[in-house]
This record gives sequence, C-alpha cells and structure tokens, in this order.
Amino acid sequence: MGQRKNKENFAATKKRSGFTVVYSFIHTFLAIFALFVAFKCNNGFKAMPFLFACCYPHLFLIYTAATTNFTFCLKNDTAGYAE
Repeated sequence: MGQRKNKENFAATKKRSGFTVVYSFIHTFLAIFALFVAFKCNNGFKAMPFLFACCYPHLFLIYTAATTNFTFCLKNDTAGYAE
C-alpha cells in the first residue's frame, strides 16, 4: 500500500474585530486590578486569593466588592476582608 498524502488547509489568520480588541483590553485591565486588590486586601501575598483573582478576576472583584462594602481595600481605614 502506498502512503497517501493529505494536504492540510489552515484558515488564514483573521483580523480581530473591534469588539474583540475592546473586550481583551477590559479583561486584561480587570485581571491586573483583581491581582492588585488581592495583594492589597491581604496585606501581601496569599496563595488562594491570588489564584482566585488570577483565574476568575470578574468573580473575585464581585466577591471583594460584596465583602468590603465596595471599598476594594483601597481606603486606609479598612483592614481587609471581614473575617
């Protein structure tokens, strides 16, 4: 039996739409802000909040907003999460 050669046809690279660019920018900004808030609310690095902020930045920011009364630990009078 002879070997059959298959020609692979890859789709040409498409240009990103405007929505994709805007969504990527917003998601990147939220991810960086979530990591900053995780660091700030815990007074340093702690693994679980960092991983939560890294993997699920939108949910992490919602959780942080709910537990810190929308201050995101940015005011000096807050001591972090309510524990």
